[in-house]
Amino acid sequence: MPFIIKGKTNWRYILIVVVLTTVVAGGFLWFIEQQKDKTITPTQSPEVMKQEVEKQDETICEKMTKETNRNSCYRDIALAKDNETFCENISIETTKWPKTYCYIQIAEKRNEDIVCEGLLDEGERNICYERFARDQINKNSCRKITYLETRDSCYVWFALTQRDSSICEEVEDSFRQIDCKEHFTFNTLGWEIYTNTEYGFEFKIPPLFVQTGYEIIERDKESQSSWLDGKCSIILFYLRPIEPYWGTMDKNEFHFMFPLWICPQVYCQIEEGVRSCKALREGRRELEDGELIWTFCDFVAENENLIIYEQGGPSSGDFADAAGWDKEEVHKIKYQMLSTFKFLE
Repeated sequence: MPFIIKGKTNWRYILIVVVLTTVVAGGFLWFIEQQKDKTITPTQSPEVMKQEVEKQDETICEKMTKETNRNSCYRDIALAKDNETFCENISIETTKWPKTYCYIQIAEKRNEDIVCEGLLDEGERNICYERFARDQINKNSCRKITYLETRDSCYVWFALTQRDSSICEEVEDSFRQIDCKEHFTFNTLGWEIYTNTEYGFEFKIPPLFVQTGYEIIERDKESQSSWLDGKCSIILFYLRPIEPYWGTMDKNEFHFMFPLWICPQVYCQIEEGVRSCKALREGRRELEDGELIWTFCDFVAENENLIIYEQGGPSSGDFADAAGWDKEEVHKIKYQMLSTFKFLE
């Protein structure tokens, strides 16, 4: 179709050209935009996905405009190639955690805490050693932590989770060591007993909680754990605060402290549950591949029918702050209380 017909401009021809140009250019720009943040698409086979990632290099990550996508890309390549040097490309402008976590995953993949030495920041290096020690159940990694308080906390954690008072001897701070040992030597004479006949268990309530006032509520609730696709029962433990308390916290009302989850053992027999229950029993909050499954969960007890865990973490510490209590003291008393848990015969 000619541009000029009989000395006149062919506007229909021009319009068609403009439309076609717009469509082609738009399609090209759309394709380029899609390629900017193109991430490695997971396949059904982990081995195939690993091979796809290994074919890539860090240049694919450089093209990504979003920091979170870029950081995830570098981490995926580092894990696929089993090379922590790729972790160094992770941006730490917002937070150092993605880079530290990348090193932790490589260390756990190799089962070698020497990987943590690649972190130049002492604080991040200590986090790496502590996380590796807990997740891999490797107490020897605690001694590599250079911060005394963090190192002692690492040993205390092993003493409590493994119910081994001899580990308290490795705690250097004398006050922390005494406190650690007190977890195993406390006297429960005069403690009040809570009995649950429906599920057949009991535990003792310490005098401080009795004097303050407590309330226990039981209800069915959807579990917050991804592998539990059904309902568990939950025991909610409430306390009244003591002086000095926040103005927003009524001293005459009960306030939530922590939940106790009561779940059927059948969940530990399904494909995902087998690994998850194993991690819970070992005190780990991640599966072998680094997937997070627990949020401040601690194993309490189990029998042939039930597995019971406490999901409190820092929430009891937040309550302690608001109630004017010492965090460490509240955590210690809570642990002592849960350590008295037993199934009825």
